[in-house]
Amino acid sequence: MVIFNKNISEEIVDISRRIYSWYKSGIKTLSISTCPFNTNTIFVDIVSYFISMRKKVLYISDEGYQEKKLLDGLSNKYKHMTYCKLESGLGECDINFVKYKHIKDIEGKYDLVILDDISNFSTIDNRKLRDIYNFIISKSERIIVYSLEEVTMLGDKIECTPIVTKKPFIEPRVINTRIDLNKDIPYILYDYIKWFKDNKRNLVIYVPNSEALENVYEYYLNKLKLNKVQIKKVYKDKSNKINVLKVKDKATFIITDFKEISLEGTNIGDAIVLFADSNEYSYKQLMYICGQISKTLSKTSEILFIANEVNNTIDRVRDVSRDFNKMLWEKGL
Repeated sequence: MVIFNKNISEEIVDISRRIYSWYKSGIKTLSISTCPFNTNTIFVDIVSYFISMRKKVLYISDEGYQEKKLLDGLSNKYKHMTYCKLESGLGECDINFVKYKHIKDIEGKYDLVILDDISNFSTIDNRKLRDIYNFIISKSERIIVYSLEEVTMLGDKIECTPIVTKKPFIEPRVINTRIDLNKDIPYILYDYIKWFKDNKRNLVIYVPNSEALENVYEYYLNKLKLNKVQIKKVYKDKSNKINVLKVKDKATFIITDFKEISLEGTNIGDAIVLFADSNEYSYKQLMYICGQISKTLSKTSEILFIANEVNNTIDRVRDVSRDFNKMLWEKGL
């Protein structure tokens, strides 16, 4: 029997109970769809149960730090729990963590597999995620898929509201313009930039590729000539982390072509996505950008999509973001 942790939010308790009900049903697959960067602590109770029954758990996720939050929750119940970071072979620990890139080298069978594409910035598309599911299902007695979109039509399904924050999921404001964003910006965007500067906001500006990065950086640095702003550029192939200097009398603008860049530990609270209609942005990448900004501590975060044309991908991001907020409103959160 699972003993549910009363010290966590009612939402987590509710989802934990529904996960346990799925387990008792005997159905092999459970799909949990939710917003990017939602918490993985919803798995503490079910993983604890499997460990208490001396069963093995395989936890699959992308690069990131969120496994620590899960381990913290588990260690409160099992001080002698063992865990491993697995790259190949058979996992021998209570819970075995493996990254996407190592999944094909994993051997053996596991009593519970959790495929977590939510807790960290996902770097794979849905087709690749489906391939991982199809590969690992033969190695699992039971499997949970935690993702933005459904990966399989099989099994039970749960929709999970945003839990990590009490504020709404940030819906992007879309600015449509005919201006070539490599060379200029629309006046309304200039007003926003001036507001970010005047309020000493820290901002990340996404561009789709390295050529746009050079053009936009040159324009913002030498043509806009903004006072009291430090402007930095971060290349995709240089780093997956950024350091924002805490300068009290200046705003900081980070310009990057690295869509998966981690904002964890920074004080960035706003984002601009330039060329948002470019096919170099996927729906999933845009959703995870919104998710990163949504989980910041800022109460007045802004996300701006700047595009020459509002395409289906942009419309879909707006619609799904709005749906997440409807789920919150309906639950009175």
